Amino acid sequence: MAAQQGGYHYQPATVAAPQHGAALPVSGEPAEWSTGLFACCDDCEVCCIGYFIPSILYGKNKESIAGQGNFTPDCCAFFWIHLFCSCAASCLSYNSRTEVRKAYNLKEQPCGDCCVHFWCVKCALCQEARELKLRGATPTNPLLRPAVQVVPPPVVVPPPVVVPPAQQQMPGPAVGVPASQQTVYQATTNPLKS
Repeated sequence: MAAQQGGYHYQPATVAAPQHGAALPVSGEPAEWSTGLFACCDDCEVCCIGYFIPSILYGKNKESIAGQGNFTPDCCAFFWIHLFCSCAASCLSYNSRTEVRKAYNLKEQPCGDCCVHFWCVKCALCQEARELKLRGATPTNPLLRPAVQVVPPPVVVPPPVVVPPAQQQMPGPAVGVPASQQTVYQATTNPLKS
């Protein structure tokens, strides 16, 4: 059931608290979000950051989705776009909702991802942050982690060595000695036989 999409490895949405925050796409009916779009009071810290400085929350979400190193560029991009044209910020931010929703096989509700971000970007960012937090995605254990295949080295077990009991070796036939004289020759060359 493991699958890769775009070079990233996902873990199933049925896992309550993934060990490394990743998620595999699951077949079947999409699940509900853990919290509602307007359930801002479920996590007051996320609510305050999302309401007063949404660019910070967007950067934190992106870092929990894609890993460390994404906070500053995403936070700054969202800040400047939101400052000059707040409507255009939804064009930047809705992709994070899509990534979370697809990774955890969540319903696209109450409407499409872009529409949710266009009409209620702060609530959408808060809902995504709560979902990522509840499922264990962090900057060090992001939702989307590049798939790494680690192949353990093969274990080679040598076959047991069987040593036969020591045997007395008899010299072979002498070179250049006629067969009739072989017994005489062997008796004189092998002092153990005497």
